Amino acid sequence: MGKTKIANDQKIEPKKAEIAVAVPAVSKPTEQARVATTKAQGECIEDWLKRELPDKLAEVLPKHLTAERVVRVALMAILKQPLLKKCSKVSLFQCILTCTGLGLEPDGRRAHLIPYWNEKAQTYICTLIVDYKGIVELIYNTGDISFIHADIVRANDVFIHDKGELKSHQIDFKNPRGAVYAAYCLFRFKDGTEKVEVMTREEIEAIRRRSKSGDKGPWVTDWNEMAKKTACRRGSKWIKLSPEQREVLENDDELIIPGRFDNHPKLGFTPARELPAVDADGVVPESGPAQAFDNA
Repeated sequence: MGKTKIANDQKIEPKKAEIAVAVPAVSKPTEQARVATTKAQGECIEDWLKRELPDKLAEVLPKHLTAERVVRVALMAILKQPLLKKCSKVSLFQCILTCTGLGLEPDGRRAHLIPYWNEKAQTYICTLIVDYKGIVELIYNTGDISFIHADIVRANDVFIHDKGELKSHQIDFKNPRGAVYAAYCLFRFKDGTEKVEVMTREEIEAIRRRSKSGDKGPWVTDWNEMAKKTACRRGSKWIKLSPEQREVLENDDELIIPGRFDNHPKLGFTPARELPAVDADGVVPESGPAQAFDNA
C-alpha cells in the first residue's frame, strides 16, 4: 500500500508542475501571434496585387492605361490609406478592376478606394466611389460630348428654360444673387445639339434626404457643388453609356459599390473611423470642393 501511494504521488506531482508552468505562458505568445498575423496580412497584400492584378487587368484595360500604372496607383492608394490592407482581398480586387474598366484610376481625385466596415461580415470592405470629376470624365470618355456646363440658379438671376431648351442664364455679379431655387447641367453633343437637365431645389433636397450622408459632409459644406453633381448625374440619361458606367451613375444615390457585380445598400456599411469625413457621394474633403465643370 505504501509503495502504491508513493507511486501515485510521483505520477500526480509532475502533472501539477506542467500545468503550473504552461498556463502563464499562453496569453503572451497568443497576443504576439495575433499581431504578427495582422502585420503579415497587411504586408502581403501589396505583393499579392503585384502578382495577381496585371493578368486580370489585361481583360479590362482601356488603351490609355497600362497595367503597371494601375498597380502603381493602387499601391499608392494603399499607402495613403493603410486600412485598405484590412479589406477583403476580393472587394479590393473587384473595385480596382471595376474602376479600371470604367477608364478611371483610383487616384483619389476622380475615383476613390474607401474602406468601409461591414457590420454583418465583421470585416472591412473596399468600396469604389466615383466623385464629381470622375462622373464628368466618364461622360467625356463616351466621345459624344464636346461641352458640359453645370450651375445653380438663384432668385435674382435671369433664367429662361422653355420646352427642354436653355434660352438664357444671365448673372449680375455686381448684386446679391439671392437664394438658390434650382440647378442644371447642359450637355452639348459633337453634332451641335444640346440637352439640358433642370432640377428644382425640392427635387435635389429629396435626393439629399435619401443619401446616407445627407446630413454631413459636402451636402452640408458644399451643397451647391452637390446640387450640380446631382443635375449632371440625372442628365446623363441622354448619354450613351456602357452598362458598367450606367451602374455607377445609377447607384450613386446608394453609393455602396463593393464591385461591379454586387451592390449591397442594406448591409450596414459605415466608414472606417480612421478615415476623414468622406461623404458617400464621393467627394473627399481634403481634395476640396469638386470643380469639375467650367465656370462651376
